[in-house]
Amino acid sequence: MVHRNENPLENAQDERRVAFVMPGGGSLGAVQVGMLGALHAHGIIADLVVGTSVGGFNAAFIAADPINGHIALHDVWVALQRRDLFALAPKGMALGLVGRRDAIFGNEKLLSFLHRHAPLVRLEHAKIPIAITATDFETGHPVALTHGPAVSALLATGAIPGIFPAVQRDSRLLVDGGVSAAWPVELALDMGATDVYVLETASVQTMQRRRGALAMFERGIDIITDRAVALERRAVFASHPGRIHEIPAPHSRTSILDLSTTRDLIDAAKASTSQWLREHQSLTSSPGISNELENTTA
Repeated sequence: MVHRNENPLENAQDERRVAFVMPGGGSLGAVQVGMLGALHAHGIIADLVVGTSVGGFNAAFIAADPINGHIALHDVWVALQRRDLFALAPKGMALGLVGRRDAIFGNEKLLSFLHRHAPLVRLEHAKIPIAITATDFETGHPVALTHGPAVSALLATGAIPGIFPAVQRDSRLLVDGGVSAAWPVELALDMGATDVYVLETASVQTMQRRRGALAMFERGIDIITDRAVALERRAVFASHPGRIHEIPAPHSRTSILDLSTTRDLIDAAKASTSQWLREHQSLTSSPGISNELENTTA
């Protein structure tokens, strides 16, 4: 059970409410940009969003602007480079590896990036409800952040233990939301969603086998995450048949740390999602707030 600050849709009416759930995936979060563009083009607009890790960053743009947020998000992603997020400091890395500090990287670069690009100042100022997931490092419980400063929430949801420092927020020490809630679909249902679109980032089967320590690390994370997600997926699908729609990621051999193929990932995901939506036309028959599309441009 996810511990929420409060339920932002506690008094929601009995009507269709579309949720976009965006899991993490490092650089593979770029595929969600293409998926969002395709969903918009087919008139499917979110009434609420839930995001984990990089998916939380993407979700913030949709929460800030459900109609055209994917356009601003696209611009950020295509300009993104690894040096915007990571500061290679050999001394700091060495201290982390020998146990003299809790993370290999500092989060100064990431914090600066978020201050420049985060589309919200506070989560409760979003145009639609948003929940960013994090993990309470002391208890291991998932935490849904729905109020308060957006930058610290986004910093927390991406704080991979041992890689980036944990984030102190509301008397809790928080780390990456994917540790405890890699597939936070149940949270979206708890928030009042009647239809949930899960914007998947990748599957282990499409990952290229590579050699080296980083490749081993990535593969290990994939295995752990996939096992946890498989258990949760079975339970959620069994209890909510017909309400969960998983949008598959396009086949990719891109590493979760590789930002060199961002444009290709976005384009491939937009094309594959458009095809998937054409094959599932019944899902577009009653979009969330798509009537607003009449006065906007793609």
